Amino acid sequence: MPNGKVWEHWRRGEALALLDASIGDSYAQNEVIRCVQVGLLCVEEDVSRRPIMASVVYMLNSNSVIVPTPHRPAFFRSNRSESRVEEVGVDQSNTERILTQSSVNEASITELYPR
Repeated sequence: MPNGKVWEHWRRGEALALLDASIGDSYAQNEVIRCVQVGLLCVEEDVSRRPIMASVVYMLNSNSVIVPTPHRPAFFRSNRSESRVEEVGVDQSNTERILTQSSVNEASITELYPR
């Protein structure tokens, strides 16, 4: 599941909605919430706030440790996509305008071709 959906469920206090229905009632709610919370800490926007692996293991194995509240994930994408108009030159006398989708994080995509 994309982390944007997980973040939205977390923000609305609906972390349990992320569970597969086939699990039924065979889970501990506090453990599910803790796992989602730790997972969101691992994908935070600010890399310095992400826990190291030893901390992740400790947070998941200890009920006595207080897990920090996560902030927005690094690659969060809301339900609405940003669009922009881009001019594409078809030939010298004709310029075509097309609507393109772009991610909020302005990441570039490189196409790889086989050798």
